[in-house]
Amino acid sequence: MESYDPTELLDAIDDERVLPHPVLLRDVMARASLSPAHSVELQRYFHDYLRHYGDAESVAREMLSLLAKTRK
Repeated sequence: MESYDPTELLDAIDDERVLPHPVLLRDVMARASLSPAHSVELQRYFHDYLRHYGDAESVAREMLSLLAKTRK
């Protein structure tokens, strides 16, 4: 998922069930030609995405830590 093409990233989500890293998503937004109003709207969505991505990462990390302890 190293593409900056939003269509390819959508395909990757559908095919691989993997969300793009927030830095990649930010870079895609930076490369887009957006109006100021559209940019503000997408920034709001991005901040929500970033918060939820971080929450999901924390939950996954905790789950994997517990699973790693049970294997010992």
